[in-house]
Amino acid sequence: MANKEFNFIKKSIDALPAPKGQNERARYYDSVMRGLCIRITGNGKKSFYFYRKVQSRVVSQKLGDYPDMSIEQARGRAGELNGRIAGGERPWELSAAARAEITLEDLFAIYIDRHAKKTRKTWEVMENDFDRYAKKIRKRKLSEISNDMANKLHGQLGQERGVYSANRFIQLMKATYNKGITWKLYDGNNPFVGISLFPEKPRQNFLTNQQAGKLLQALYEPTIDKRKKDLHDFLRLSLFTGIRKSNLASLKWADISFANETLTIPDTKNGTAQVIALGANELEILKERRKDATSEYVFAGSGSRGHIVDIKKSWNTLRTSLGMPDCRIHDLRRSLGSALANSGINVALVKSILHHKDQKTTLSHYAFATKDAEKRAREAVQKDWLEAAKNEDSKVVSIG
Repeated sequence: MANKEFNFIKKSIDALPAPKGQNERARYYDSVMRGLCIRITGNGKKSFYFYRKVQSRVVSQKLGDYPDMSIEQARGRAGELNGRIAGGERPWELSAAARAEITLEDLFAIYIDRHAKKTRKTWEVMENDFDRYAKKIRKRKLSEISNDMANKLHGQLGQERGVYSANRFIQLMKATYNKGITWKLYDGNNPFVGISLFPEKPRQNFLTNQQAGKLLQALYEPTIDKRKKDLHDFLRLSLFTGIRKSNLASLKWADISFANETLTIPDTKNGTAQVIALGANELEILKERRKDATSEYVFAGSGSRGHIVDIKKSWNTLRTSLGMPDCRIHDLRRSLGSALANSGINVALVKSILHHKDQKTTLSHYAFATKDAEKRAREAVQKDWLEAAKNEDSKVVSIG
């Protein structure tokens, strides 16, 4: 395209050729919005820039990459800069501020230290989720991430990681930006606002007795592989005790009393300590691990935290091999609750065992499991009635 200035439309921008030289740059200007241009590198990358000469000084500021930033968004940003220049602001100071703008990675680190560590017991999980899902945007400046970009990422995560993970990540990023704006670390718009979340169905997944038996059979197989043994012990303790994954991962030997046969979790999700009476199966696992322990943690890890953080990869391999690809680690906790409910134990005791703060949580997650018990109770009554009917020898009573 010979003309260096034209009305920016998608079809025309898509057709723009890359410069022949790898280190060359080509610049085209919008005939509609003053100062708006699109720059193309030798490898074909296209980016919107604000480029104007003001007071004998050239002002150049990157607005965003195309097509992540739309033409309308670029014009809006350029129009805003033109207005600020017309109002007397110094454009070179604007450019300096843009260069100093922090990245999403920077803001998230501040969010974790200044907010999440003080208010959320799952902040380590949040860090893991960010590392896992923010790879495409973590190095970008905050203003470079558009609502369209965030929306596309949400859709991709929904397909690749599932709707629950996608929704939680968008909510986490929305909260991160909001805090950044509140703390005056960023003065732009929150690109994660207004994204429609995927519909979610409450999970009521738990193992049947047959599935639990199949899993335990695999978990009791002898192994000399340390990582495999860690996985087996972790899953068995999770299933036997119902301890939440994060609490079990960070469990210390100091929290276990073999003399009293108890395990104490000093800080749980609901903000109170939990004491668990250990049975023979749990004690056997813990005593065996204690023999070779060299760390303060029951499940030592090689990372900076000193304990294991994530066992998803090895767990995914195991659950798939057992034909239970949809089973999550938290489902082991649900399985204990549902099995207790099915055995006729009252809801209050189930609540205590699982350390729920609100009995409504217990009811909402496990009340459905009592349906089998209800059916068996009805069948037992029906059986008695039918037996009684047989014993009556079909007597006919005449009245009058």
